[in-house]
Amino acid sequence: MAILPPIDAHAHVLTNINGRELRALRSVVFAVTREPSEWAAAAARRDEFCIWGLGCHPGVAAAVAGFDRDLLEELVATTPLIGEVGLDGSSRVPISEQRRVFRAALEVARDKSRLVSIHSVRASGEVLAEIEAVGGIPGAILHWWRGNASETRRAVDLGCFFSLNGAEALRPKVMSSLPVHRVLTETDFPHTRRSDKSADRPGAVATIERALAEAWSMSDDDVRLQLWKNLASICTATRTSSSLPRRVQGGLLTIR
Repeated sequence: MAILPPIDAHAHVLTNINGRELRALRSVVFAVTREPSEWAAAAARRDEFCIWGLGCHPGVAAAVAGFDRDLLEELVATTPLIGEVGLDGSSRVPISEQRRVFRAALEVARDKSRLVSIHSVRASGEVLAEIEAVGGIPGAILHWWRGNASETRRAVDLGCFFSLNGAEALRPKVMSSLPVHRVLTETDFPHTRRSDKSADRPGAVATIERALAEAWSMSDDDVRLQLWKNLASICTATRTSSSLPRRVQGGLLTIR
């Protein structure tokens, strides 16, 4: 079997980046956006390994104020991913406004059957309550999850996936509590560079992959294969496989 590329399930990438730069990463990258002003450009992209998300970051006041559910429903037809969305307990944006936007984004993800990359800083329980309130989200990926033990069990019971980065590898909190088949890797580029200097570009997930290999008692190749199986699982659950870039679809076909 050909060597599968790394998976970066949450990274920040400029929507006007040259496609050659993305190809040079040799990684599958979920490129999340922070504001509705980025949506049109992200939705128009057609990159070989990059999956573009439509997001509204709860910590960005202008993004929350400019959220447009109708526009999200229209543009999400072109991409399998909504993100980054969620709740942030440290944000100056009123929690009621954050919750309004997050609930709407989750409803679109549920109704359109999309993957959704979810921010939950200092709001783990509140995020899970919103997922429960909409009846569950098969494509929920809890990005940089730092919930406590009971919240993590609750998230697992809700069917959530978890994207882990180098910060979790260096300061483990949840890795040992997560089912192997629910884990994805991420960089949250450029933000994790503060704790993982090797995460200097999207797709640079070596730190967390090595930590998973140790935690799971697997070889590096087996960890990479497991991560691809996990990606296949969540894409099957959301029926988004056919919406992925062709090269990513090809990778999924090799593991079946």
